[in-house]
Amino acid sequence: MAPAAASTPLPPRIESGVRERVGLTNLAHPPTRFFGRRREMSELRTLLVEHPLVTVLGPPGVGKTRLATELARALLDEYGGEGGAWRVDLSEAKDADAVCAAVARTLGLGAAGGARNAIVTVGASLATRGKT
Repeated sequence: MAPAAASTPLPPRIESGVRERVGLTNLAHPPTRFFGRRREMSELRTLLVEHPLVTVLGPPGVGKTRLATELARALLDEYGGEGGAWRVDLSEAKDADAVCAAVARTLGLGAAGGARNAIVTVGASLATRGKT
């Protein structure tokens, strides 16, 4: 006879104090604990209140992606009830059209018909999703 715990569903995985919501994020579970960077996290939170888009810049290897991912995970409860928090890989994007195409792919939007259609599709989708 199998132990009772084996048939009991597991609770949702909790990492960094944030309950994951399937379908509202594609953020990966962090491979290690996140330490420090409180000042940077606070500054980014403030910037996100004032601006709809914030870019994190710096030399390779300083932790820009990890910082942005941890901020998104920390804000998932706030954004999760609306449009969610998403990581979009822009490493191959060379222009605005490629950025829109990458966002459309990440959000699962059908943007057939060229770059202009991708811009319209992404814009319309984001306008209806709420805080994303």
